[in-house]
Amino acid sequence: PSLLSYTSQLVLKTAPYNLGAGIESIARSSESEYPVDHESPVIRLNQPEGSVTVEVDREQFEAAMKKIILNAVESLDGGGGEIDIHVFSDHSYHAPENEVAAGLLESMRESSKLFASRMPCGVAVITDTGCGMDDEARRNLFVPFYTTKENGIGLGLATAKKIVEAHHGELWVASIEG
Repeated sequence: PSLLSYTSQLVLKTAPYNLGAGIESIARSSESEYPVDHESPVIRLNQPEGSVTVEVDREQFEAAMKKIILNAVESLDGGGGEIDIHVFSDHSYHAPENEVAAGLLESMRESSKLFASRMPCGVAVITDTGCGMDDEARRNLFVPFYTTKENGIGLGLATAKKIVEAHHGELWVASIEG
């Protein structure tokens, strides 16, 4: 991501998109961008029968999801580990067995403006077995130029959030340090 991609206005060209298949494809095709010292994680996709279709600008949406997934991989400190992707439509909500994801979804049920609107939506919950974040990192996760990475510039997740919000979506984060 660059300063130009963060500051420019997004013009979306939306079309139907298979949320589960798309995110799984992004996760698998991103392996070439994993840090060189990382092993590939185990990636699991969980979704209901059929597909969850959403309207997105494929290029923009995939760029945002790629950044989120690469951050999950980088949190695994050296690789291995697991990344679980749970995809469902708002009406087929089910709590994943993962404690962090289940708590996050419960918070969304209580506070999400998107869920409260009762508008149809797709939900993707991406969890990893990484190191977790402390309170400061979690508070500043989407703040432009905030980074915990030695060579990071702090625009990747800020740009991802901008893209998701341009699609009238929300990004929610939960973490347990360690």
